[in-house]
Amino acid sequence: MKSPQIKCVWTSGLSEVIYLPVAHGEGRFMAKDKTVKATGSWVKEKSYELNKENKTFTFYMADHSGKEMKVVYHGTIPNNFESAVSVVVTGKYQNGYFHAKDILTKCPSKYEEQNVKSSSM
Repeated sequence: MKSPQIKCVWTSGLSEVIYLPVAHGEGRFMAKDKTVKATGSWVKEKSYELNKENKTFTFYMADHSGKEMKVVYHGTIPNNFESAVSVVVTGKYQNGYFHAKDILTKCPSKYEEQNVKSSSM
């Protein structure tokens, strides 16, 4: 049962990955020791960092309301990261930032661009 006054999600006993907006990854609520997916977009103003020594890729992402969180991924930057319109990270929120084990990017569709161009005539 959903109540607008209660802003809780019960995660006990969940065996599957759950999806959360970035704001929930800030520590306000996060399923302890559970793998979750967070959806948002790369905060381009904060750029990103590639650490070749530690083999990490670090960036900030924001949800639709502008809430931001730091993401650290042990791996290389995805090929299409800079052109992505949205980002989905899978991992755990620990020690003040999101530890991503997977990054999925959504790039702009060439078909969407064609529709915009043709509809403006």
